[in-house]
Amino acid sequence: MFGYPVELLKGLSREVDFDLPLVRRGTISQKNPKTGKFILDSSSFGGNSGGPLIVILGNRKSPWMINEPITYKIAGIITQFVPAATRVFADAGVTNSVLAYSGYSVAEPIDAAIELIREFKN
Repeated sequence: MFGYPVELLKGLSREVDFDLPLVRRGTISQKNPKTGKFILDSSSFGGNSGGPLIVILGNRKSPWMINEPITYKIAGIITQFVPAATRVFADAGVTNSVLAYSGYSVAEPIDAAIELIREFKN
């Protein structure tokens, strides 16, 4: 996924060039059968939404596949992260919870995004 994750706190890191997009690698973990959306095993942050989900097709890890072409396709658009709730001191009877990133994200398949664009275009 590509994006400009503004939640990485621009002022606290001198190493990251926040004028360029950051690339994040992950796996499509699931395609929700009810919504058709992709669930990604890759964290996203505020600023990633609207960025493309790119799928790399091809394998050059093996030396005998050196001539196999690699292609890139836009599979979807990042829409949100999946939160996780962690109960703090649940064994002590404290019911306070902390919301955090689960490490999963959601992407709208590109077909649905293109259909939406067509609807607005007409």
